[in-house]
Amino acid sequence: MVKIIATNAYSGTMVTAEKYTTKVEKISEDEYRENAKKAVSHIGNKGIANRYGLKYNRRPITLQPGDQVYVCYIGGKGILPESGILPHNVHLSFEHIKVIA
Repeated sequence: MVKIIATNAYSGTMVTAEKYTTKVEKISEDEYRENAKKAVSHIGNKGIANRYGLKYNRRPITLQPGDQVYVCYIGGKGILPESGILPHNVHLSFEHIKVIA
């Protein structure tokens, strides 16, 4: 069963298949917002979850070929507040990743 996941982190270690490739494309914030609402949330940052109306759901991710991931990356250094509110000046970038056999 193909999974579509919204998250704020991605690593190749999430893929359980031995042989795979990924197709990665940068997307806009609007594309992330639209597609993340249709995905299962694995958002591990309360601020991102709140900003995009997604469920805070920090848990492990396992991926197989066919799965898709919408990722919101937080740029910069330092630790974000745990209040669940992202600072307005935080730098975010967005990607759509497809795991391919």
